[in-house]
Amino acid sequence: MAARRIGLGMLALISGAVGIVILFVIGEGTGSGLLAYAVDTLLFAAAAYGLSRVDHPGRIAYAALLCAPVLLLSVAGADKGGALLSLLMTALTIAAAIVPPPPARASG
Repeated sequence: MAARRIGLGMLALISGAVGIVILFVIGEGTGSGLLAYAVDTLLFAAAAYGLSRVDHPGRIAYAALLCAPVLLLSVAGADKGGALLSLLMTALTIAAAIVPPPPARASG
C-alpha cells in the first residue's frame, strides 16, 4: 500500500512538472496566461479526480502534488496575477479530488 501511494505521488508530481511545460507552451504560444492556467486547471482537476478514484484516502495529497510545481513557480515569480491564478487552480484541483466516489451499484 505504501509503495502504491509513493508511486501515485511521484506520478502526480511528474504530471505537475509537465504542467509547467504546458503552461509555458500555451502561454507563450497564444499570449494568454489565463488560457494557460485554465488548461492546466482542467488537466490537473481531471488527473486529481482519477487519482482519487484509485486511492481515495490520498486524494488531497495527490491534488497538492499535481499543483505544487506550477504553484511554486507562480508564487515565486513577480507576477501577482499568475500567483492568484495558480492559487485558484490549486483550489479547484483539490475540489475535484474531494468529490465523493460514486455509489456502488448493486449487481443483480
